[in-house]
Amino acid sequence: MRSLPLVVGGSIAVLLAATACGGSGGEASTAAPSTSAAASWQAVDVCSLVTDADTAQLFPGKPVEHKESSDAQKRECAWNPQGLIYENIDVRVWQPLSKQAITGTAKRTMTVAGHQVYVARETSSRCELNVDMSTYLLGITRQSYSDVTCDALQPLAGTIIERAGK
Repeated sequence: MRSLPLVVGGSIAVLLAATACGGSGGEASTAAPSTSAAASWQAVDVCSLVTDADTAQLFPGKPVEHKESSDAQKRECAWNPQGLIYENIDVRVWQPLSKQAITGTAKRTMTVAGHQVYVARETSSRCELNVDMSTYLLGITRQSYSDVTCDALQPLAGTIIERAGK
């Protein structure tokens, strides 16, 4: 008689564990990132991906401040020169639930530093890139009063990608 509640209790625990993971036990869930993949993007020191030398070249003669933000889904660092509201560079790392949401809306693609890069937005004053780093995405956004093309951003993007890959 005592073994029946243990079996039922064990079955309920298994059912609750399967439900908490988002599946019914018979199908694999692709929505939740694996612990090791999640750790890989969270381990990236996003504010180290752009250096003082980089910002001096982007914003000559201007003191630059940077600010880091993070939450459970994304880590981000933005560099802004003092006195220029629209000038900046922003770098972020995250693991989306679906890369298709990023790749399917790309305006065009290119290869930079051996990685597939998706151009999410490109205007005369803004370039947004999403880089497939295998286990996570690296986003690079550059805004400027002057012309900013994604092609012109490629050298810096390549350096950022290489730093992120180490």
